[in-house]
Amino acid sequence: MGELALAGVPVAVKEVAAIAGEYPAWESPCTAQPFAFDSDVVERLRAAGAVVIGTTRTPQYCLFPMTDDADAIVANPWVPSYSAGGSSGGSAAAVAAGFVPLAHGTDAFGSIRIPAAMCGLVGISPGTGTVPAEDAWQWSGMYRHGPIATTVSDAALLLSVLAQRPQLAAIAPAGIMRVATSVRPPGLAGPIPISKQFVRAVAQTAAYLCAAGHDVSQATPHYGNLTPPCSAAGWAGSEPRRQRTWRSEPGGTCAPPAWCVEPT
Repeated sequence: MGELALAGVPVAVKEVAAIAGEYPAWESPCTAQPFAFDSDVVERLRAAGAVVIGTTRTPQYCLFPMTDDADAIVANPWVPSYSAGGSSGGSAAAVAAGFVPLAHGTDAFGSIRIPAAMCGLVGISPGTGTVPAEDAWQWSGMYRHGPIATTVSDAALLLSVLAQRPQLAAIAPAGIMRVATSVRPPGLAGPIPISKQFVRAVAQTAAYLCAAGHDVSQATPHYGNLTPPCSAAGWAGSEPRRQRTWRSEPGGTCAPPAWCVEPT
């Protein structure tokens, strides 16, 4: 047991991942049936020695950046009057409250990153294909499984197990990174306006990264025909597996380009 990466470590799993005998509470009550088996991601956790102590709440169909509904509110453990974010808010709250040292989450549009930031934690939304998963086709291939933890090293360790790549647990200087930034969101129902303060934050982050020596440019993701997980899980629909592509756009490298300037 001592050679296992997560030997005896309690881990909470976001309820979207199949655990044999558990109900997918995030689906419609009309369609939810207990899982008959563990998902591939949960199998990896168990194989690494993790003790799966339970599932964590998520909003219905994972569609919202908070984890509240008519039955319960997932509060921020640091300031209970604030939200824990979402959709992996239950996992973030469990780690921030000290219930578990590690928790599993999923992310397409910030569902790991939002609650991790709001709860003062480390959350990693891995690059496409880093964590192989049977359900990776959701959200036009942008859906991925990742860790939530209190430290970078713990998050890296859990990521290495989820990805079945032990080398990811090693923390080392990244060197020069190629970073793409964008302020164009997906238009699920037409163009979505972006607040000035968010645009300014992107510009400031780009400047910091450039100053640190990284290669920064703009690239807007082509989101394709986005299909939420509910279309497959709750409505028995299907979505062809599509690869996400990127469209490079004009913009200076290592300087906040024109698109990143705060609008007037």
